[in-house]
Amino acid sequence: MLDLPRAELSRRCRQIWIDHERNPHGSLENDFVSALGEIQTRHGDAAPSEDDLWEIVRTEYDRVAQASAVAELLLPRISSLLQERAPSPIKHGSPHTEAPVTPSGGSRAPISNIADLIEGMLDQQRDETRRAGNSHRP
Repeated sequence: MLDLPRAELSRRCRQIWIDHERNPHGSLENDFVSALGEIQTRHGDAAPSEDDLWEIVRTEYDRVAQASAVAELLLPRISSLLQERAPSPIKHGSPHTEAPVTPSGGSRAPISNIADLIEGMLDQQRDETRRAGNSHRP
């Protein structure tokens, strides 16, 4: 049987670690204790204890660290695949020539985490959909 209060606390702790990785700040302990307090208020005796909290914090830290490491390993490969598959821009009035492909977001800084990578992929997909829709208009 799934322990919903524990699962909720795990998700909250994981999100706190992800947010901290993106924007480090000094109130981590307060964030974790606050999350536990909210869950204890909502679930009463069924909520995890403070001892459980610190076990969950360690587990979720490990998960976020592992996910970040995997993202760092995959990022260069996924980026190169996206660049290889991206259509080259065609200038009107000139023959098609190979041009360097740039990410659809303009001149952004290199993708720094998996969320930015996914956002870039979705932006590129939206741009391709818009171009396909506009090519059928007179």
